[in-house]
Amino acid sequence: MRRRTIVHAFVAAMAAGPASAQPTLRKRRIGFLVYLPNEPFLRGFTQAMREVGYVEGQNLEILQRNGEGRNDLLAERAAELVREQVDLIVVWSTNAAEVAKRATKTIPILVSVADPLGSGLILSLARPEANLTGVSSMAFDIAQKRANLLNEALPGLRRLAFLGLRGESNMPRFLEISKAAAAKAGATMVLAEVGDVATLEPVIAAAARDGVQGLVLQQIFYPQDRELAALTVKYRLPAIGWQRPFAEAGGLIAFGATPDDNYVRLARLAAKLLAGTSPASLPVEQATRTQLVINQRTARTLGVSVSALVLAQADEVID
Repeated sequence: MRRRTIVHAFVAAMAAGPASAQPTLRKRRIGFLVYLPNEPFLRGFTQAMREVGYVEGQNLEILQRNGEGRNDLLAERAAELVREQVDLIVVWSTNAAEVAKRATKTIPILVSVADPLGSGLILSLARPEANLTGVSSMAFDIAQKRANLLNEALPGLRRLAFLGLRGESNMPRFLEISKAAAAKAGATMVLAEVGDVATLEPVIAAAARDGVQGLVLQQIFYPQDRELAALTVKYRLPAIGWQRPFAEAGGLIAFGATPDDNYVRLARLAAKLLAGTSPASLPVEQATRTQLVINQRTARTLGVSVSALVLAQADEVID
C-alpha cells in the first residue's frame, strides 16, 4: 500500500490533549437526526466532540433519530427531539435539515449537507438564517469531479449509471451534474434509482444486465460502502464512491471530502452553540480537504487499467 502523508485537523486536535484537560462543562443533550442510518458519521462526530470537552455518558447525551428514508417518519422523529427539548439538533442530509428547520425555530440546528445556500436552508454563508448553521460538504462540486474522474480513469467507458436514492432532495441535481460531466467525455449516463437501501442489489444487477459499464454513486449511500463495494465487484462494474472506506472495502475509486475535517468543524461549531452563541452569527464553513483513493487490486479483479493520469493524482493507491 502506497500512502501520501495527509495531515488532518482531526489529528492536530487529538494531539492537543485529552478531553479531560478541557474545562468542566455541564451536561448537554444533542438530538442526532438522519434521513438514513449513518453510524460512521455518528462515531466520527462523537469522537470529535470528546476533543472539545463533551464525552458521551459523562457530560453529553445523544438521542438518535432515524427517518429510514421516509420524509413522513423523519418529521415524526424531528418532532420527538423538539418535545425532548434537546439543546442542539445535529443533522446529516438536506432532507433532515429541511425537516428540522420546519420542526423548530428556537433549538439550534447544526447541519452537514451538500449545499445549504443553494438548497435554501440559509440566506447567506456569512450570516445564516435564524437557528441554523453548519458545514457545507461542497458535494455538488465534488460530484462533478467524481464523474470526471471515472471517465478519466477508464476512458473507454461509454455507458454509465448514476446510483441515486428516490425521494432524496439533492438526487435530481446530482444526476444532472453527473450526466453533464459524462456527456463531455462522450459517455451517456442513465439513472439507476433505488427506492430504499434494501433494493441496492436488484438495481445494480439490472444496470449490469442493461449494459452499464460503470457506476457513479450518490454520496448518501456512503454508510453502505462495504455492501456497495462487494456488489460492484460481484457485477463487475467499476465504480466511484464518496470516501476512503469504499475503496478500502473493494470499490475501485473513492473521492470526496475528508471526513475527519468535517467532524472537527462540526464539533467546534457545536461547542460554540452549546455555549450560547447564536447560530445566525456563526458562518457556515466549507469542506476544504478532499481525498482520492484507488484500489488497484480491484482494478485487476475487474480486468481494467486505471489511467496513469488518475493514478498520479491519487492520495493513496491500495495495491
